[in-house]
Amino acid sequence: MQAREESVEIGALPVRFLEVNGASLAFVEKGEGDAVVFVHGPVCDLRIWLTQVELFSGKYRAVTYSRRTHWPAKDAKDTALYSRSSHAEDLICFLEALKLKKTHIVGHSYGGAVSLLAAIQRPDLIASLTLAEPSPFLGLFSNSDLDLVSRQKIG
Repeated sequence: MQAREESVEIGALPVRFLEVNGASLAFVEKGEGDAVVFVHGPVCDLRIWLTQVELFSGKYRAVTYSRRTHWPAKDAKDTALYSRSSHAEDLICFLEALKLKKTHIVGHSYGGAVSLLAAIQRPDLIASLTLAEPSPFLGLFSNSDLDLVSRQKIG
């Protein structure tokens, strides 16, 4: 699969685009070696991880992308496929398109939930999974677990 470059200003790293799973995903990458892919949360985009891409690129192939409908996506208003499952499928297709295997995934918030789903569906693509405050999967918890989560939020 061929990535295309477009002129998008975010510093020294060129923004490229991959067409995967019916979406055009913007991404940046730097470095060589084992891949680390950073997956952003709900109210941000690939720019949130640029410092990490720079820091990790000394030892790894550091990659971050903007999930479907996030800047600089041209389909920003098309939210019909905005779900954990469609984003997980996008991540899987993204990894495959870049020919990444045994990838280290770092996901934050909603991006953590997306990363977890992708890892469950395609463990062969994942070397490690680091999740920071992944959004909850309420169906995975019993009522007593949810009660505990509620009490923790209160105080």
